[in-house]
Amino acid sequence: MENNKLAIAWNPGCFGNFLSIILHLQSSQPVNINIDSPSCHDEQTHAQKNHVLFHKDIFDSTDQINFKKFKTLFPYFPQTHIYLGSYMNYLKFFERLPQIDNFQEFNIKSITESQKIGLSDREVFFKSVVTHFWQRAVKKPANVLPINMLDFFTNLTVFIENLEELLEQNLTQQTMDFITVKLQQNQPIFNKYQQSINDNIDKIRQGIDVDLTRTEDILQCFLIAGLVNFNVEKYTLFLRTLHPQYAIDPNSMLQSLITKDK
Repeated sequence: MENNKLAIAWNPGCFGNFLSIILHLQSSQPVNINIDSPSCHDEQTHAQKNHVLFHKDIFDSTDQINFKKFKTLFPYFPQTHIYLGSYMNYLKFFERLPQIDNFQEFNIKSITESQKIGLSDREVFFKSVVTHFWQRAVKKPANVLPINMLDFFTNLTVFIENLEELLEQNLTQQTMDFITVKLQQNQPIFNKYQQSINDNIDKIRQGIDVDLTRTEDILQCFLIAGLVNFNVEKYTLFLRTLHPQYAIDPNSMLQSLITKDK
């Protein structure tokens, strides 16, 4: 770090705009807060910049050299919640979720035409999304100060303490009020993700049946990708369940993947 000027580097959905508003509030700059929205995009767009922003999917070596010029904060979600940033980004920025007829609009690469042969549109969706995410890992760039955003939802006291330590200042009451409002707005999104992904994985591994009938397709894909989790054998098994002679049965698929853990 060559100076004390602040910067924020973040991947989509990892609350970079949220931190940006906190920095504005801490510097006593006026910000019109939308208390009815989980997003901070509107507030960030209209706020005067007093720090540097780096926002992209993947940071390269040039970015990491630039990070060193500032005190660069890096909000992220840990590997246990690796798809949460994407889920937040879909809901808050795009204001819709990837579905069978639109998933390529979300930078999710479809499988090749030859890989689609014999598959229904829904099977193509599942295969494309799981293939896109099953090897997803946290990539912390060099020269940044990490901020674990899971603490924002699960241990707010620790989140605030860590943030104050990084900023080297106490958070103002105005900032605390903003954090409280945005936590209230984002908590239902986090809860739905937690129950659909992490809680269901725990249940399946305990041999408890889960009901996915009301679970959004994208969350089912995240659940499958989380179970596969870099395991080539499990990924191959998942692909076999998409064979034209079978209908997609997420429960059977999940049980098969869990069996590989035993």
